[in-house]
Amino acid sequence: MTIGNPVIFLLSQFGKLKSCRIAPSFDELSESIICYPPSVIWWYENTGSKADMDILIEKIAEFPGEFTWIIKNNLKRWMFYPSFLEDISQQRNENLGRSSAYVMINKPELGIKANLEFRKLIEFLRQEIIEESIESI
Repeated sequence: MTIGNPVIFLLSQFGKLKSCRIAPSFDELSESIICYPPSVIWWYENTGSKADMDILIEKIAEFPGEFTWIIKNNLKRWMFYPSFLEDISQQRNENLGRSSAYVMINKPELGIKANLEFRKLIEFLRQEIIEESIESI
């Protein structure tokens, strides 16, 4: 059983979170908000095991969704978002935040689809990672 935000709960399985920003809020479902594509940026208090993060990366790659999802580490900061944001950022020579705003205004249906898939992906990861580890105990 997950109590609280499922994204934070999932990420906390890999180490003690120092900070986590989820945009838009996982609980927000209003159409004006979910046009903004999902992204998560987080830090751990201590760097966890690379093997543990490799499991998360592997499971994300296994998700059978419409979008490809990127997870990467930049120094101690982790980032997770749909790959189309990186493509738009490169095309427009902008950062991810500005590219997210561009999608929200100019391609809202893309943001909505990505948010709906993001929720499915988090549930998939919860089942694959958390329930799998409980079963192995």
